[in-house]
Amino acid sequence: MDMDKSIIFLTKWITGSITLLLLSEIFKKQIVLGNSTMAGAMSAVICSFIFTLVLYAAPIVSGKMELKFKEERIYIVLYVFLLIPFIWIIKRLSLYTGLGISNNFIVLIVALFVSLAYFYTSKYSARYLNKLGTS
Repeated sequence: MDMDKSIIFLTKWITGSITLLLLSEIFKKQIVLGNSTMAGAMSAVICSFIFTLVLYAAPIVSGKMELKFKEERIYIVLYVFLLIPFIWIIKRLSLYTGLGISNNFIVLIVALFVSLAYFYTSKYSARYLNKLGTS
């Protein structure tokens, strides 16, 4: 069981890194990865790790607060609202994280795409692991 959680965590982390790299290529003038001391790919890995920690804790916290959602897709909205302040903080700490975002609308776009990537990665990773019979 712990191995499945580890695989899903790593899969989300990798997916988040790839999503950030793709977004930085699509929005070249609005999203900058890396700075004078950190390479762009390393910045994507660090920021994605922070995002993964935050979003990995979201279902745990909602369970502790006894929040029940009828649809799984509500988690996308929850993820977006959780990620917006964290992305904003990470962009403000760009000297250490290497993530530069030009304006707050782009923060919303990054939060939306990362949330979608994490949600579907989580959903299909669990399905794939169940198909393999590991859980």
